[in-house]
Amino acid sequence: MVTRAVIWDIDKVWYQDISTTYAARGIRADFRPYLQGFVEERKWFTHDDVTRWEETTGRKIDSVGAVADMLTDFLYKAELRSTVYAGVSDQEAKNRTIEGKQELLRGMTFGEVKAIADSVQNTAGLAEAISDITNAGIHQVGFSDGLAPFVAYKMQDRHVDIGGVVPALVLVYGEPQYFDENSLHLLDRANVELSGKVGPFNKGESIFGHISSNGYGLSEVAAIDDSAANLATLTKIRDGGGVAVGFNVNDEKKFEEAKIPVLKGGDLRPFAEIVIDRRRIREFCKMWGVEV
Repeated sequence: MVTRAVIWDIDKVWYQDISTTYAARGIRADFRPYLQGFVEERKWFTHDDVTRWEETTGRKIDSVGAVADMLTDFLYKAELRSTVYAGVSDQEAKNRTIEGKQELLRGMTFGEVKAIADSVQNTAGLAEAISDITNAGIHQVGFSDGLAPFVAYKMQDRHVDIGGVVPALVLVYGEPQYFDENSLHLLDRANVELSGKVGPFNKGESIFGHISSNGYGLSEVAAIDDSAANLATLTKIRDGGGVAVGFNVNDEKKFEEAKIPVLKGGDLRPFAEIVIDRRRIREFCKMWGVEV
């Protein structure tokens, strides 16, 4: 089967960490009011959970960046998530992480976000992979749960279509409006501010809506993602005859259980090879016994 469309994830695929975390690490504000809000007002987790994170990681909560790292680990580290989000759905845990980390960035401007994005080192082989896929005449589109202006700016810079991002409520000359894939012109306004709030976004629904509206069959799609939270999307593409692979995955055991192949190494050029010639998937991936 010939691939007609590539679905890119961005955070932890195009670079090694998460866009909201990169941004939060540059903030020097007092972290304590944020932590108090998450624990005592929203009751998303407890002070004991915070202590457990410190003991598990050997770090202290001493900055906004550390709070951002903790929120990420609560979602992605199985030994923490099983306690912190016991009885909480995958989507709700994901929503809390997105909402909480966005709140940490309240007041940051697009100019500051873009400067941080420019400083981030790309994953090895990213430019070459995008170029090779483009030269093969295959449509490329990105979807991300990350920081909307950050990931949209990165996609725009690489000439990859922006399919869907979390709608960020921003202030444009003091007036609130949403920034998403339909308002990219706002990226040119350096003084637009993040409000710390976002609108609803379901990455899987956005991806399948794009696939359907563009007339692609699932068998004509190739997708790459790092997160076990998106395994349902990858599995549906795989079961539909498409290519679905993991990269820099946050929970290899879950990818193995789902039998989603995981790209070996830290270079993205092999993904382009697989997109162009699917027979090469066994050469570059951990296959978990999957037949292709």
